Amino acid sequence: MQKMKGGVYLISLEKDSRRRELLRQQFASFDSFNLVQAVNGRELGLDEYYELAYRAFDAYKQFLSPSEMGCALSHKKALEQFLASDNELGLIFEDDVTGYDDDIKRAFEIASILPKNSLLHCFKIKNIHSRVFGKYRQFGCVRVFELDKFSFRQLSGAVAYVVSKDSAKVLLKQYENAPCISDFYEPLCFENARIFYYPIFSSNDESISNITTERSRKAKVVKFDVKKLPFYSLRRNVAKYILSRRPDPVG
Repeated sequence: MQKMKGGVYLISLEKDSRRRELLRQQFASFDSFNLVQAVNGRELGLDEYYELAYRAFDAYKQFLSPSEMGCALSHKKALEQFLASDNELGLIFEDDVTGYDDDIKRAFEIASILPKNSLLHCFKIKNIHSRVFGKYRQFGCVRVFELDKFSFRQLSGAVAYVVSKDSAKVLLKQYENAPCISDFYEPLCFENARIFYYPIFSSNDESISNITTERSRKAKVVKFDVKKLPFYSLRRNVAKYILSRRPDPVG
């Protein structure tokens, strides 16, 4: 496999020293991580928060909670830090990730053989194939699942992913346009970017984040089940058939 220079970028709030200590126990290479000082969205001033929230809603029709806003700004900082470095690949970590050094090595090995305009999503997602469409691609002796562009919107989680310089620029472009939830990958489909999925890392299930709490509160306010819409199953099956007939991308 082609070897490319990669760096790990850990997003963590200054106060979360316990989380970083747990990571130090898991990863022998922890001291080589690039620490990205996370933004605490709950500490944003009201004027700043509402100005950013308005931009997010205007651009992406997303209502970001304070913690989601902080997460978005933190991922933007991580991408900026990576792009300013001489690393060819950047593994972006949130501080509730779980794994080992061999997992980091594996993530970089796989990302190295993907097209340069790729993002490798390497956080384990339960029942992902019931939520997204795509095909397995063979790269040497490795099979990696590539998401169809119509499924970018259904991909969730930003705990662990690898970006190249090209894909990082695309993500940063959408953050600079307006804040958006950190796992909002849909704009990549308009920029000739590709997303691959290979499950490597997990997260600490005992960690209940502010985002999780705030999202559950939002869900109680707006309850909407798309599966109850008329013809939902028919539309999903028709979409699946159409995607299966599409020609494979070049490269």
